[in-house]
Amino acid sequence: MSGTWVPERSRGNDAAMLTNIMVDSIDEAQRKIVAAGGRILTPYTPIGTSRSGFAIFEDPAGNRVGLYEEPTK
Repeated sequence: MSGTWVPERSRGNDAAMLTNIMVDSIDEAQRKIVAAGGRILTPYTPIGTSRSGFAIFEDPAGNRVGLYEEPTK
């Protein structure tokens, strides 16, 4: 597992951190997240023309977590 910290200001005026988890397939990860009771907030979104992408979900406890998929080689 790999990840990164990205500062986010999406919860009022309080600063928050968004943990991003690198996955092989965002589509597969999103299916598992929903099946486990999570909610997709931002579906797979491509990053420019790099063939990489990200998504954001909320777990059943309300924690927001990002997913990152590297481009296929």
